[in-house]
Amino acid sequence: MDLFKKTVLKSRLIKPQTLKLYCNNLNKLSKTLMDKDYEGIDMFKDTAKVEKLLNTYSIHKRRVFISTILIAISPTKKNQPMKGYQKIYKYYNNLLHKTTSKYMNERITQVKNEKEQNNWVPLQQLKDTANKLYEKAMKSYNFAHIQRAVVACIFTDFPPRRSDIADCLVITKEKYDEQYMEEKVMRNLVKKYNIEADNKEYLISNNNYLVVDNANNLFPLFFSFGNDKNKVKVKLHKLDFYGPMYCCRFYINKTMNTYKVLHHFLTQRKELFRIPVLDKSLLYDKFKNPMSRNGLSKYVGNIFKYGDKRCGITLIRHIYVSEMYSNNVGLLKKMKIAFYMNHSHIIAEKIYAKHNKEGCKGKSLNVKN
Repeated sequence: MDLFKKTVLKSRLIKPQTLKLYCNNLNKLSKTLMDKDYEGIDMFKDTAKVEKLLNTYSIHKRRVFISTILIAISPTKKNQPMKGYQKIYKYYNNLLHKTTSKYMNERITQVKNEKEQNNWVPLQQLKDTANKLYEKAMKSYNFAHIQRAVVACIFTDFPPRRSDIADCLVITKEKYDEQYMEEKVMRNLVKKYNIEADNKEYLISNNNYLVVDNANNLFPLFFSFGNDKNKVKVKLHKLDFYGPMYCCRFYINKTMNTYKVLHHFLTQRKELFRIPVLDKSLLYDKFKNPMSRNGLSKYVGNIFKYGDKRCGITLIRHIYVSEMYSNNVGLLKKMKIAFYMNHSHIIAEKIYAKHNKEGCKGKSLNVKN
């Protein structure tokens, strides 16, 4: 495994959390196939045995596992398998194309799959849960209770993004404005003089922030999700409804539950829990470590749990888009929603909007700029 890590890190542009996912997948496959941790790619030679195992997983997980296998066989570069593994690589590559084609065919029908159907709840039920947690949190001085309300309100007061808030750092508006101007000046210089720049210096583009008014009051103003930090890069540059191109901003209205519970959370962290606020992570796990994206995904699923039903982030995004689109909203509004949710409106229409065979039911929600 160490050799695999070193090779991939040296040869491919890959994020640490992605590499960690690959390693976990390889160990999971190896423990099932070989009853031990991953030691090398020899275990993938028995393609029939591997494919039989892959077929026990959902089609989405199958795609992830096959992609991991291809990375393991060709760690330095795509389509450059290790010596002696050309045919095996081609086999898994073809399997990935077949699986992806089947996956996309299932998705574009827009009919809820069995898992979605079993876990689906109305958007209003999610909002009701967030409201109950909010009311409890505003009377509480329990860290866990308040943070659960914070997360629940964020995912129901705004168009739900993926796990981006797990990466949010809390900073003041003064510091944010300084970083924004620095990036703006640097980008203008790069464009004007055709010079190279280190993208790591673009702090607004490369980070997610919760921006507060100042160090004393800690009133939340807006979330800033960096354009280079997250999954989809903004391309709607001809539209002007979202402000700066370096990020997507969610402005927090003072009437929102999110505004009130966030302020309560930040002030209690500072005054009661003695947990530093500024330049630190917004969310923490049960061990008081900064929450990971994967950790947030599980956290959300546990918040929106109704008996046997469990609504994770992906399902919440499906529910939101499905109810939004149920009343034939206009293209501009679809593009705005897609921008806030960090995907294209085409993907939203083809993939995220779901319905039963008789059609999707539900009321649309208004989203303000």
